[in-house]
Amino acid sequence: MVDEAWRDLERRLRLTPDDDDLRRRAVEARERSGVDVPGWMAAPGVRPARPFAAERPLEIVARLASGDEISVGHTGARPVELPAHRAFWAAAHRVDAVALESVRDARVPGLALLDGKRGTLRALRDLPDLELLIVRPADRLAADDLAALADAVPSLRAIELDRPGRIGDAELAALARSASLESIALRGFDPSGAGDWRVTAVTGIAALVELPRLRELVLETRTLADAWIEALPGAAPRLERVGLAGCLGFTADAISSLGRLEVLRELSIESCRLDGRALASLVDLSSLRSLRLAGLGALEGALEELVPPGRLERLVLDGRCHHGAPWDELTSSQVRRLAARLERRGVRVLVTSARDERSPGGTRAASPSDGG
Repeated sequence: MVDEAWRDLERRLRLTPDDDDLRRRAVEARERSGVDVPGWMAAPGVRPARPFAAERPLEIVARLASGDEISVGHTGARPVELPAHRAFWAAAHRVDAVALESVRDARVPGLALLDGKRGTLRALRDLPDLELLIVRPADRLAADDLAALADAVPSLRAIELDRPGRIGDAELAALARSASLESIALRGFDPSGAGDWRVTAVTGIAALVELPRLRELVLETRTLADAWIEALPGAAPRLERVGLAGCLGFTADAISSLGRLEVLRELSIESCRLDGRALASLVDLSSLRSLRLAGLGALEGALEELVPPGRLERLVLDGRCHHGAPWDELTSSQVRRLAARLERRGVRVLVTSARDERSPGGTRAASPSDGG
């Protein structure tokens, strides 16, 4: 029987899903009661499933706990059913008065612009309450477009620019005018290198990380280097979540430098070249609670070097990746040994492969008897 105290924790968590302390207490209360923990509750930042209704037709897209995006249907005749999700938004293939009015009236928290042409962002002044903006592709945006966001959408909390082209100090400084931003993702990995975004100066990132409310930063590019990562702790002491993806590699010293982020709780490293020394340096991230390693096939011989930070609670080994062979057959004996070693330290190990979708969020627990 689940006690009333646990029920109260769940009700509060549904209202404030970003409260990590409340999430831990809810999970611990459920475990004490001997009741399974649902996937949305176990993963930080995940909202529970629920219906969403709007009178006008809108294509609704959700980002799952695994990071995958799925179209959940179109509103209008009946509500769409949102699965457990990190975020959801309306997808707009063009920006006109009708589309903007539909989004505003439906009170959709996010909007994905699938045609990020010059001048588009200025039209968003008709959506003053918008919280999440995704622009893909964003290669036609210029500094004046990004600067217009601060005035057009003063409530904007998160932005994702997909394939933003060549970005320099002017563009980064313009984006930094949006003082309300809590999350920034600059994505653009392309296996051929043709779609990578390029930064003209390492110092350009300082304008972003000094944003007063910034809590999450995702950088995805082959040009990512140590200097970028090492610049984060000095200018962004409030960063709680960092994602690094698609890069050719950075050194153990860069990873160690993240240990100076005193409130860093979540780190995701995807499709980057790491060696055993880089893995060993993760022990320096003393505040880390959740670690995700994805698409790092070269790690098969280096997992033994992984020493978890003292406060780590959750390790996800994710086989899906941008390039190269996924870890569908990540050595079973290595996973068993790793799971046994980390579980003795109180770390929950989850394994996801390109073929494995057996639990909410596409993850399943690895145990000492589980080949992963």
